[in-house]
Amino acid sequence: MKQHLPAPFASILAVLVLGGCSSLSEKECQTADWESIGYIDGTRGYNSGRIADHTEACAKVNIKPDPKLYEEGRNRGLEEYCTPRNGLRVGEQGGSYNGVCPVMLEDAFRRGYEAGRDMHDIKDHMSRLQSSIQDVQARLRVKEPPLSDYERDQLIYRLRDLEREYGRAESNLRLVERRARNL
Repeated sequence: MKQHLPAPFASILAVLVLGGCSSLSEKECQTADWESIGYIDGTRGYNSGRIADHTEACAKVNIKPDPKLYEEGRNRGLEEYCTPRNGLRVGEQGGSYNGVCPVMLEDAFRRGYEAGRDMHDIKDHMSRLQSSIQDVQARLRVKEPPLSDYERDQLIYRLRDLEREYGRAESNLRLVERRARNL
């Protein structure tokens, strides 16, 4: 059963999401709903140490977070974060996983994350290969100074090797994408 945040918390949610700040402003500390802040931090995959950042930020205005409410909200947020689809998204973007998922959700999240990381790594490799292919093609087009027959043959062999490797990487990417669709 999904719970939705009450309407009064929409403004704090908007400030946190749009602000993208590392912690809270003085005004946010003064109007803080610690359960909502924990929830948002959970949906972003922050570990429980994140409350220390909020404690430090709010100490300037003598406000202390409510750790119980914060953790309740964070745990609800982690239920949304720790899904296979989100793991796929985090991995594909090259993000890291900090071991924040509860045991009962971690395996499913990790499956998605590992597929996403595989996709990210393969795409990164393909990008490097494409760059190397373009470099070799450019060297083959150079007219001055002219290439020797040996140099031209070596570049053509290199180009063929790179193109074959690129094709293998494309095949691997399709396999991983199929695996990801089944999450």
